[in-house]
Amino acid sequence: LTLMANITSYILVHGAGLGGWCWDKVARIMESQGITVYAPTLPETCQSLESYIDYIVNFITTKNLQNCCLVGHSYGGMIITGVTDRLKNLGYIENVIFLDAAVPENGDDFASHIPNITDEQAENRRSAFRGLSKDGVWIAPPPPERAGVFDPQDIVWVKNHARPCRLETWLEPITLKNGGVTGINKTYILATDPPTDIMGYPIHGAIAKNSREWTYREIHCGHAAMIIQPLKLARLFLE
Repeated sequence: LTLMANITSYILVHGAGLGGWCWDKVARIMESQGITVYAPTLPETCQSLESYIDYIVNFITTKNLQNCCLVGHSYGGMIITGVTDRLKNLGYIENVIFLDAAVPENGDDFASHIPNITDEQAENRRSAFRGLSKDGVWIAPPPPERAGVFDPQDIVWVKNHARPCRLETWLEPITLKNGGVTGINKTYILATDPPTDIMGYPIHGAIAKNSREWTYREIHCGHAAMIIQPLKLARLFLE
């Protein structure tokens, strides 16, 4: 494992229902090579997409993490897009990596981020999200198996740590004033076994694969790649 030129540290942003703990295996591998890794847990006091973005922006600027690589998994793609938009051209973000994640445009929410989705399809997805929330406020974490986690110890670990996320954060549109991740070094890593079709990530992957703006990679496992294939993922991050 060798550190990519210019990058001083990695900031790993988890997806919905997870926490910084989900990166433990990957972080240990990277840190064993002397690489600085941060995996903050988004606090429960953050109750909106905007507040998640604020939290990671403050995390980076308070620690003055220059030339970092910002990684987002799943819903975390919404967050890192907003963070990159805010911190663009200030020396903080050297590279962004989307791990089987949303890549929103200005005005998108977690339902409408899928490229070429119609308004009707996006509204159907919002209705489905609302249907996942029994009380209209919280969405319970899905079974780990749905994200490709089948090792019994890992299943227990995930179930013990996973927590619900706020429905509203999935329905809130993102505001991007500086073009999001346009013009930034960026990589899309698609989980392919099985692909996360229901969230539209293979569509983002296909666009990245055919674009000069992106580096495209695949990892042959389910959605929770950081838990299932930590060594392969660490190598991709450091590539």
